[in-house]
Amino acid sequence: MKVCILPMGKIVEVHKGTSLLHAIKKSNVPIMSRCGGKAACLTCKVESKDGKGLTPISDKEKRKLGDGGTYRLACQTKVTSDTEIYVPEDPLKKAIRKQLQQLKENER
Repeated sequence: MKVCILPMGKIVEVHKGTSLLHAIKKSNVPIMSRCGGKAACLTCKVESKDGKGLTPISDKEKRKLGDGGTYRLACQTKVTSDTEIYVPEDPLKKAIRKQLQQLKENER
């Protein structure tokens, strides 16, 4: 199965039944996961626009995400066929990047 990881555009091949968390880590795309894949920390949240190629959302995920819409927990979601997912930028890195952009703009 091929997993396309956006926005990086990386494609990783995995076996059917592999967790998204494992697939993302295999691709060397940074993703947080503090709970060891137990759906306790919610830091491995990813987005799947259509859910194609992924296992249906589990009761455990529903309890954690509520009406998560297009979001899934990478540790709880398994690959069933080729799929495309979006890994959000780490919030701390995003904040730092925004501050650096503001500094550059102020220097102009």
